[in-house]
Amino acid sequence: MHSYVKSMGAAFSAAVLGLAFAGPGIAADKVERNADRQAKADYKAAVKRADSDYKVAVERCKPMSGNERDVCRKEAKANQKKAKADAKASRDSQHAKAEAGHEKREATASVQRERCDNLTGKAKDDCQARARDIERGAAVGSTGRTETPAGTRKQ
Repeated sequence: MHSYVKSMGAAFSAAVLGLAFAGPGIAADKVERNADRQAKADYKAAVKRADSDYKVAVERCKPMSGNERDVCRKEAKANQKKAKADAKASRDSQHAKAEAGHEKREATASVQRERCDNLTGKAKDDCQARARDIERGAAVGSTGRTETPAGTRKQ
């Protein structure tokens, strides 16, 4: 009987120690769940804000006409896409951040292409080339040469 009581005491001590060490883990899990909920709520609020800003911007385009109106609408849509991409990037992984950067470049290039519609000849060709560079992620410097993000130059 004495060994039974001794083994029960050891089991009870192990259980108490197990709970003592599991407590912080349980609390950390709860904090993580709350952070996930908050991130999801922040994301939904940012998307809602982007949608409402888009509607307001489109309303501002209504009195315009022609290409000016088209550019205004493209800018509104691009700003909406950029805001949604930022919201997604702030919520998700490194992959989502890279994807958001691509979506933002794509939206900016779309606006640039729309601006090119009013131009003709070489000016239009140059404008469209800038739009392609923007979409690929290259920045055009003052020299007219494109510089890729890695820093290598092309002619």
